[in-house]
Amino acid sequence: MSEIYTPREFIDAINKSNPKGVRFDPYNTDPLRAQLPAKQAERGDIDILAKAQSEVDDKARERLANSPEAKIQLAQAQIEAMRQWLIDDKTYDDADIDQIISGLSVEYDEESKEAVVNGRLWLSSLTSAKGLTFPTTIGGALDLPSLTSAEDLTFPTTVGGGLDLRSLTSAKGLILPTTISGGLSLSGLTSAEGLTLPNYIGFDLNLYNLHSSDKQALRDKYPGIHIP
Repeated sequence: MSEIYTPREFIDAINKSNPKGVRFDPYNTDPLRAQLPAKQAERGDIDILAKAQSEVDDKARERLANSPEAKIQLAQAQIEAMRQWLIDDKTYDDADIDQIISGLSVEYDEESKEAVVNGRLWLSSLTSAKGLTFPTTIGGALDLPSLTSAEDLTFPTTVGGGLDLRSLTSAKGLILPTTISGGLSLSGLTSAEGLTLPNYIGFDLNLYNLHSSDKQALRDKYPGIHIP
């Protein structure tokens, strides 16, 4: 049978071998142990209490990560990361970058439970965006009409406006948003090889240069999306 300790005796026992006398409670079990009747603080309780404390901590971290404040902070950090990418890329000068970023704002959407970056992202001069990561949810349009390659580019999961990728000639490396509430222009594509369409497109899908056989294959694959 396990030896029985009071809460204070338990703490003393696990610290007894520590020559520096530093308090040792690696699982932060004191608050829980203090709630136990004195004679329940058995040696084996540490495993039960540690597990309980770990579950409490995990849930607290999950609640914090999913809080509106945390999601807003993440969106703001994503905007700043995008600003730094634009500075390093040097396609735009500082004044242009400031204008692009100043047109963006972040708010928490109660319906979707996500932080939304509002404003239109007009990046018409970019021909390549290797390593660029956009904010997860953009409330407005995303315009990249000069982009010729989408490799190593991370699009938002959701775009609230349209997405203009008219200069892409290949779908290689293209991972589109899951939801595009506006239209999607891929008018430069001449082949559907490697093309995976979003789950939802709110308006027109422009595949002007795509062969009719490729269009039909996409109609068969995505019956819920209108492909003219």
